[in-house]
Amino acid sequence: MENFVDVASPQELADHYGYTPAASELAAERAYFAAEKDHNLVCLYSLALDRGDTAAAEAYLRQIESPERRLEAEMLAGELVEA
Repeated sequence: MENFVDVASPQELADHYGYTPAASELAAERAYFAAEKDHNLVCLYSLALDRGDTAAAEAYLRQIESPERRLEAEMLAGELVEA
């Protein structure tokens, strides 16, 4: 599975975190996303939406196993659309 840290551009990472993370922080985040697959998918879902790729976003959304995380992602998407 793709890892959010590896897929996002440097600018997208800065936008996500609110600053440009150091390499050591990104390594820790990469490990976290590898272990927390649903959280990784939520971030990939929002990234795909930001990029305007609704097909990829829907594919990521369908892979989220936790109903709570899936709902969180859908609510986040609603906030992104409103903004």
